[in-house]
Amino acid sequence: MMISLRRTAAEVLAAALYETFPGVDLICGGATPSGFYYDFVFPHPIHPELHLQIEEKMKQIGKEKREISSFEMVALSAKGFLESKGHRLLSKQIEGAGLFSLIQIGSFVDLVSEEGFLENTSSVQHIKIFPPTQLDGKQIRITGTVGETKEELKLFLKKRREYPDKEHLKRGEQKKYWKSVLGQFVWLSSGLRRKEEIISLYRKNMPPFSLEISALQNRSEIEKELLKEIPVLFQTSFIESSVDPIEEVGFFDPPFSEVIQVTALVGQENSLLQSIRKTLTMLGLNYSISLTPWKRREGCLARALRELNWPFEVVKGASDGENLDFLVEDRLGRQWSAVSIVAKDIVRCNIMVERNLSLLLELL
Repeated sequence: MMISLRRTAAEVLAAALYETFPGVDLICGGATPSGFYYDFVFPHPIHPELHLQIEEKMKQIGKEKREISSFEMVALSAKGFLESKGHRLLSKQIEGAGLFSLIQIGSFVDLVSEEGFLENTSSVQHIKIFPPTQLDGKQIRITGTVGETKEELKLFLKKRREYPDKEHLKRGEQKKYWKSVLGQFVWLSSGLRRKEEIISLYRKNMPPFSLEISALQNRSEIEKELLKEIPVLFQTSFIESSVDPIEEVGFFDPPFSEVIQVTALVGQENSLLQSIRKTLTMLGLNYSISLTPWKRREGCLARALRELNWPFEVVKGASDGENLDFLVEDRLGRQWSAVSIVAKDIVRCNIMVERNLSLLLELL
């Protein structure tokens, strides 16, 4: 529900800007871990209290309970339709052939790449819009947050005010896990030792038949050969983040992440899930499980969850295979995947080491 509410709020934000300032150019928007955002290009300087004006307009749209409809158009038609609505920059984002998804709220239309919006705007009333941020040139980013109830919104805003004193970057520096140098965080020996303790705990709780490997080249081919004899492979490596964070996320999603990568044969997922659950429990992290199912058929992760009788939330979305996440909330209530699993022909699991440590710093 929350992700749909945030995605919908981002579209209501865009609709409010479009109706208030017809000459504004839309770029993109969507949900963030704690709210929503939208980027625009303004043809003129903005008023210092723009965010207050937009907040009131959004509340008005919410009270009107406008219907939200989604539809698809072929590239040429979608391009022309968006241009007729004055969305010059959006129309330029349409490239190639195929169908493109659009969403409509009253007279407002937007190009979207995600599914999962509410049926109408009635739930987008408990909102808070923050002062806009100047990006490159005339580009402006407006961010906000939304609650399902007034009380929920008030509680989040209280947490947001208190967060600077409790967030993991500050606590990690206080514990001498890392140090800020020239705007970057440098790992210190005590922080490196703490990361190794987390890795060792996951390693210890892996199924007894697992094998630890290190492969820098031809990893897929090496894994295929080893999986013929060993059902679970365990290795640590680094991955580069492909996400440009809209809000400050620190080590929840650093540019380069140290990860524990586990590759297993289908049929070993029960043991793998139990190993992860045991480790998260030993670390003291409370979690929930979300599953994006495989559209073709029921996959091995869904079957394993049913057999283990574990509660989980089904998340809609396009997925070539299954995606399962062990989600942990930070001090702000944002959900982060401490462990992510993708299953198709084989089961691949990524355990985010820095994210696990950052969650521990904020919650314990």
